[in-house]
Amino acid sequence: FQEKKQPVPIKLTRKEALPFTIKKCLRSTFMWISPGTCVSVKAGNTAMPIEHLVANAIAIVENAVGHMPRKWSNISAVNVKT
Repeated sequence: FQEKKQPVPIKLTRKEALPFTIKKCLRSTFMWISPGTCVSVKAGNTAMPIEHLVANAIAIVENAVGHMPRKWSNISAVNVKT
C-alpha cells in the first residue's frame, strides 16, 4: 500500500448500523504489527487538548502490550512524536 495506508476493516452485518460503524472507524486508531522491530500508533493531533492526548497514549500502551509477542519483555522503549 502506498504510504503505509492500510484498509480499515468494517463489519457489514446490519445495514442500519453502517453509519455508526463508519463513524466509529473514523474515531479509532489501528495498529498493524509489521515484521520489523518498530510499531507506531497514532494517538491524536496537535489540535487536541493535552489531557486527551495523554489519555489516548496511556490507553494505546495498555492495549497494545496484549497484542505484542512476549508482551512487556519485547518492548524496549515508548516514544512520542509530534
